[in-house]
Formats: sequence, C-alpha cells, structure tokens
Amino acid sequence: MQWLDGYNVSILTCGISGSGKTHLLHGPINNKKCSGILDSISSNLFSLLDKKVSEYGHTYGGYRVGIQSFEIYSEMGRDLLDPVRDALDYGESDVYGPTLNGLSTSWVTDAIDLNQKMLQVWKND
Repeated sequence: MQWLDGYNVSILTCGISGSGKTHLLHGPINNKKCSGILDSISSNLFSLLDKKVSEYGHTYGGYRVGIQSFEIYSEMGRDLLDPVRDALDYGESDVYGPTLNGLSTSWVTDAIDLNQKMLQVWKND
C-alpha cells in the first residue's frame, strides 16, 4: 500500500517468449470468469482512490495514475504504448534513477481505462 503514500509502483514480468507473461497480466483471452492480475490490481487501486475522494472531497486526493509499458529485447528499449518509438536509449535521472529516454506515459482515469490501455499494449507487443 505504499503507492498510496506517493511511491511509484512497478509490475515486472520477464521470461522467454511463450513463458506466460501476458497470460499472467491479462488472463485467458475472452474468459470473463478468470482474469489476470491487472484486473484485480486496477479494480483495487481505483476502489481505494475512490475512498480517498470521499475523505478529501476532490478528485483522487491529488493522485494521478499513469502507466508506462516497454520491452527490452537485444538491449534495445521499445515503447509498447507508442510502437513507433522502438529504439529508446537508456538514461539516468537524479529523481527516478535508470530510465528509458522518451518513454511515453498514458494517464488513466479508472479501471476500465487502465485495462483498455493495457490491451492496447498487449496488441503492440
């Protein structure tokens, strides 16, 4: 729950092709009874933020939710939200530490929006 204190949170999946990374995140395709961890995480995230709204009386108590998604293959970074950006360089930020320069951020407003963006990422993968 540290993300409610303003910490950035990441979900990292790694493995060889076909090892189940996408299945872990999204669950089986076209199966509403069984979903991946993203559905659960996004539902809980926005449920908790809705509680914050009722506490503070304004949108998400100053929280913003953004997603970034990338893959590193053969030491090259590729932005999965914007597949045109397919050769991102590594960098270092005093604030954020290691970064991929030029990686896009997509701001989301609710669990449905977050899941739709992640399905877009899945299609770009």
